[in-house]
Amino acid sequence: MEEAALSNYELAMEDSLKKRIRERSATMAKIEQAWEKFQGSSHDITSIIAFMREFLEHSTVWWKYSSILEEKGKVIEKKVTPILQENHGMSFSEASEAVGILSHPENPSFYTVERKRFLNICAGIIQDKESLEAIRSSDIQALENNRSFVRAFRSYKKDYFFIKTNFYDRTILTPALFAADIKAEIRGKSLKDIKNDISSFDTEARNLKKKKKDLLSRIKLSDEEKKNIRFAVLMTEWHDTRKLKMMKQFFYLYDICHKVADIRDVRYDFIAKMMMQEFLKFLETGKALEQDEYNRRKGDFAILYQKGRPEVFFYGRDVVKILDACKKRDEKTAELKGAVASKGRGETRVLGKVRIVKDPAKDLLNTGDILVTSMTRIEFVPLMKKAKAIITDEGGIACHAAIVSRELGIPCITGTKSATDSLRDGDKVEMDMHSGSIRLKSKSI
Repeated sequence: MEEAALSNYELAMEDSLKKRIRERSATMAKIEQAWEKFQGSSHDITSIIAFMREFLEHSTVWWKYSSILEEKGKVIEKKVTPILQENHGMSFSEASEAVGILSHPENPSFYTVERKRFLNICAGIIQDKESLEAIRSSDIQALENNRSFVRAFRSYKKDYFFIKTNFYDRTILTPALFAADIKAEIRGKSLKDIKNDISSFDTEARNLKKKKKDLLSRIKLSDEEKKNIRFAVLMTEWHDTRKLKMMKQFFYLYDICHKVADIRDVRYDFIAKMMMQEFLKFLETGKALEQDEYNRRKGDFAILYQKGRPEVFFYGRDVVKILDACKKRDEKTAELKGAVASKGRGETRVLGKVRIVKDPAKDLLNTGDILVTSMTRIEFVPLMKKAKAIITDEGGIACHAAIVSRELGIPCITGTKSATDSLRDGDKVEMDMHSGSIRLKSKSI
């Protein structure tokens, strides 16, 4: 995939990328329209089959190009950054930082927009004595009779109904869940604290703009470099938009799976273990997975896809061997290395305690911990605000962790490949924000 991305570098530049983004946006609009039409249906098997056919027709087109962008960050790393490095006598790290700053979009990510929206709702709750008391006492009935709360909830849900969706399931946002999130956010905080949290986003946005202005005052970009930077900006913007649209699609699909589970009287987990063709067959005929196969898939399993060939399944220990081979794990080394996606507020070194987070809804992260994860998603943002720094296995300077960490002013190193395997909770590490290296200072006891 990486070689393909690099060889198609010229084809993937600004005009071509803009065209493909417009096409994908139009395709996503068709998916959203299909979902709206389905909402007005009877939600029986016949209407579900009709929706799934339309959904898959458009979703397959959307993913065909969207998935390629997983590796387009390599174009920035392998092409855009070295050109800037050579032309301006920078080190690779300095050039990478410059590209990250220059390519960060002017408009905030949808994660930042969502967080500010939610925090403003929290501020409104604190200023309304009746609403605040109902939130603190978890009096949902009172809240459902509170016009200002209901209005805020409905408006928020309309735009962020998918906010609690992950890569396995969706959760319907209810007044009770919304109230619980508000209660957790405002616990121990004053109105001033919430307003400071809101203003911190604006402060970091101004800091980013200042960094960009200062950088452009020191270096003069050639026409080729300007074109490269515009490409990188488009890539970063699209990555953010793509994540938003991806989570919506996941919500639609998982919600359909729940509806089918209810109709067919099976557990959601049973459907979630099916391949798409198996699911469609189950829809049409009611024929489910064999129990033995379901039991095998309850543990670790992986699938090998080869063009023109049947899928090959691997289970149990074979999966562990495959993952280890992919990650090229080397437990003997005391040092990891990745790409410096954000220097935060200019830190050169960060020393702190590691906390591995796989499920942000369950895993504990204390304020000031270094958040270590495979990659970040929407539901990671509240934890990211608490983190001293962020380390990921995957991603580059245009990934979600990079975008959000720059907007939060938090140091971040991405693409280490194996941080979640090599490090353990409680390990003390030192992050070199110049080279991207992460050195283990002491192991947890």
